[in-house]
Amino acid sequence: MKNNKKSLTIVVLLLLVALTSGYVASTYAKYTETLADATATAQVAKWDFKKGTNNGNLVISLPATIDASRLTANMIAPGTGGSFNLDLDNSGSDVGVEFEITFTDLANVPSNLVFKQDSTTLAISGSKITGYIPAKGTLSIPLAWEWPYETSGTLATEDGEDLADGKAAEEMSITASIKGTQVNPAGAAITASYTLGAA
Repeated sequence: MKNNKKSLTIVVLLLLVALTSGYVASTYAKYTETLADATATAQVAKWDFKKGTNNGNLVISLPATIDASRLTANMIAPGTGGSFNLDLDNSGSDVGVEFEITFTDLANVPSNLVFKQDSTTLAISGSKITGYIPAKGTLSIPLAWEWPYETSGTLATEDGEDLADGKAAEEMSITASIKGTQVNPAGAAITASYTLGAA
């Protein structure tokens, strides 16, 4: 009888162990799987904004823009004027660019020499051109200059300034400094444009 009780106790214990093991195992059972990594790819947009074949600064030769038969070649004087283009090239870029052109390093510029664009006339030292070129685009900005023969100011003053510039007869130079900044792609769509204004 003792053996039967022992056997029964052992069987009950084995059953309890089996039940408990199954319960514990089912508590921790779950599906697990490792998936392949997901990868995000993109091509970085290229930046290639330039002025013609030169980056940065451009020296403008005003005498090369005029045809004056009453003046020695390669000279300017009151009564002369001309025009030239500032060509900006963004064709190699994948992003639009906002640009700013200012005229710096003004050496011996006659006092009454001005830039003109349509109805806008500005002293060169205070001129600034701003605008936008889209990705893969180019822009040619026509700009006129003039050294008026007569001005709207007081003749004695204006003529005196012209006379001083003529007596000095120094070599003049103007440098156009061009700065480009990538446009935020999240902004509204805009088209190529430029504006001549005060710096």
